[in-house]
This record gives sequence, structure tokens and C-alpha cells, in this order.
Amino acid sequence: MKTDDLDTKISQLANRVDVLKHTEGTNLLKRVCIAIEFYFKEKRLAYLNNNRTELISRSVRKITERIENHNLFIHRYTTELEYLIQEYAQSEITKLEHIYNSLGELQNLVAGAIGENLVVKELEKLSDDFVVFNDFRLNFDPPLYFRKTNSRITSIQIDHLLISKAGLFCIETKNWSESSIHNLSLRSPVDQIERSGFALFVYTSKNITLKNHHWGQKKIPVRNIVVMIKHKPSETFKFVSVKLLNELNDYITYFDPILDQKQFETLVKHFE
Repeated sequence: MKTDDLDTKISQLANRVDVLKHTEGTNLLKRVCIAIEFYFKEKRLAYLNNNRTELISRSVRKITERIENHNLFIHRYTTELEYLIQEYAQSEITKLEHIYNSLGELQNLVAGAIGENLVVKELEKLSDDFVVFNDFRLNFDPPLYFRKTNSRITSIQIDHLLISKAGLFCIETKNWSESSIHNLSLRSPVDQIERSGFALFVYTSKNITLKNHHWGQKKIPVRNIVVMIKHKPSETFKFVSVKLLNELNDYITYFDPILDQKQFETLVKHFE
């Protein structure tokens, strides 16, 4: 509380107390009201007079603290400008980073969906001797042991499972840019489809029996394909063929049939 303001308030209270002191009510209720107001105004006046120095000091302290805070900010502004910008803008920066990351994830999802749709359309060009199951999933209980990675496989998800008289084709689709192909942080689609192909081979060996020879059970080939929509690496890989979209159907139809119509239908019916 500033000195001038305090003195004005004390003066106004003193005048009011003096007026109340010499005012007489016209009835009992009026006199009671005047007495009550006189009591509290006089008490407040005494408090202000008795604590005048403390009240002024308290007001000065608040002003001093405010000045010190402003001086501190000015000092930080002149010496730590970059830090202040980061501190005050951090919440907005965080929001922008979240939006950027979300857009990146969305872009990948859209690119993946476009790639899978292109593969579906390409496979639809094949004859009725081929049946495709999109987004095919299998769960394993107990899990399968995969020696290559010393891990257990509890489930697999295959973009496209193609059944033909030449056997089964596990197809994984990647709509990657050329830079993504060389990005070491991205999971290898070759490892991914090899794992799925292994699990599918074990599953079919244990659960599907095709007999047409007295020597024993016929093997069902499982071939692994990674389809790249625009770009592919120049290298070749064990157990996995990497093909561009326009190479896919030629590769699939290259293999001679080993199953008859009945065996083909048995396979299709099992996976339906």
C-alpha cells in the first residue's frame, strides 16, 4: 500500500468516524446500525494508524519483488535468449513434433495401403487356378521355435497368401522409397517374410495331408516373395525372392503345378 493511498484512506475513515460519532438515529434500529458501523470503522482506523509503517513496508516489498523479477527476466533475456525461446515455445514445439510424427506415420500407412491394393489388383489378373487370402493371420499355441533368430513365433500376419497348384506363396508388400531401402533402422522385409514362411511351412506340414503316392505324404512348397512397388535392391536373398510389381505374376506362373484339382481344393478349403 503506497503512503499517499494509505494517508487518504486514514483521512477518509477518520472523517467518517467523526460523522458517525455525532450522528443520532431517529429510532432504535437506526441507532443500532450507526453504532455497529461506528464500531467497525473505528476499529479499522485504529488498525491502520497502529500498523502504518508495516503496511507501507509490505507494499514496498511487493513492488521491490516485482522490480527484481522484471530485472531478472531482462537479464535472462539478454544473456539466455535462445534458452528462453525454447522454454516458452517448448509446448508448441512439442505439438508440432507430434503432428509431424503423426503425419509421417499416416503417410506410411497410406503408402502401405496403396501398395497392398496394387498387389491385390495384380493378383486378380491370374486365372481361377489361383486363390488369394489378403491380410492372412495365424496364431500358434504352443509357439513355434525359429532357430535362425532363436525366438518363438506366437503369430504371423501375411499381406497376401496365394494358393496355387504349384504350392503356397507368402507375399509381403512394401511401397518404399529408394532411401527407405537403404535405411538401416527399418526392419528387413526379407527377415519378416522368411519368418512367416517358415511358420506357414511348419503349420501345413503338421495340419494338412495330401496323399497321392504310396510312398508317403506329398510336400507342399511354400515360397516367399517381397513385392516392391517402385524400387527394389539389386541383391538376391536366400529363401526369399524380391520382385517389382510388374514382375510378380510372371514369377508366380513360372512354377509347374504339382497338385491336382482335388488337392488344390483341399488347400483352399483348409484356409477359408
